[in-house]
Amino acid sequence: MIDFKIGVLVILLFASLVLLGLSVLIQATNGLFWSRRPQEFLSDREDPNFEVERQVGRRLSEITFKYVPKVTITLLILLIATWFR
Repeated sequence: MIDFKIGVLVILLFASLVLLGLSVLIQATNGLFWSRRPQEFLSDREDPNFEVERQVGRRLSEITFKYVPKVTITLLILLIATWFR
């Protein structure tokens, strides 16, 4: 049976990996990601009306890449330490 601590660590590790994946996607689209289809993205990528959204997306990606990898590595180390005790 899986220990409760291991289950929580796996869930947190999965969530941090999802955040990193979203940050990669936001960075690849230059900050425009929120709620648009690919056709809308192509027409909106140079529109100055969406500059605030681009800035927010870039800032979110920067913050995520600054803190989440550290949390992910820590969770991975804790998972390995808990699993092999």
